[in-house]
Amino acid sequence: MKKLILFLSIIFIFQCCSSTKRNNSTSISQKINNPKESKNINYTVESIKYIREIPYIENCNDQIFWNLVIQGKDNIPDLIDKLTDETKLEAVYVPSFGDEYTVADVALIILKEKIKDIPIFEIINQNLSTECGYCTYWYFVRGNKKNRYFLQNNFKKWYETNENNLIWVESLKSLTGDCLSPAKGHYEIKK
Repeated sequence: MKKLILFLSIIFIFQCCSSTKRNNSTSISQKINNPKESKNINYTVESIKYIREIPYIENCNDQIFWNLVIQGKDNIPDLIDKLTDETKLEAVYVPSFGDEYTVADVALIILKEKIKDIPIFEIINQNLSTECGYCTYWYFVRGNKKNRYFLQNNFKKWYETNENNLIWVESLKSLTGDCLSPAKGHYEIKK
C-alpha cells in the first residue's frame, strides 16, 4: 500500500511539473508576439524560432522580426551565426517562395532587410536561374548542410569586407516585402 501511495505521489508531482513547463513555454510564446508586452524588449537571435510571419506581400506585423531588424549592426554577427540553423519554423510558410522556412532562412531575410542589395548569388557562387529565379537559392541551401556552411562562411567574409563601407539610408519602405519599415531605413554600401 505504501508503494502504491508513493508511486501515485510521484506521478502526481511529474504531472504538475510537466503542465507548468507547458504553460510557461506557451506564455513565453504568447508574450513575445503580444505587441503590448513586446514593445520594450530587445530580442536576441534565439527568438527567431518564435517568428510567425516574414514580410511577404502584406505579412508585416511580426514584432520579433522587426525588433531584430531595428537593432542595426549590433546583431549582424549573431544573425550570420544563425545561417546554418535548420530548425523549421512551423508558423512561417510562404507558398511559391520557399514554402517552409528555417531559422537560417529567416536570419537571412532579416539581414536582407537591414542591408540593401546583398549579392546572395555571388556569395553562394550560383547563377540566378532563368527558369525558376530565386529557387536557385532554395535548391542550393536545402541540397546539402555543407551548402549552408558555405553560405555562412562566404557571407561572413562579404560582411567583414563591406562592414566599414555601410552607410545608413533613411527609407520608409521595407526591402523584403510590401510594408512600411519600422526601422525607417537600412544600410547600403557606400558608392
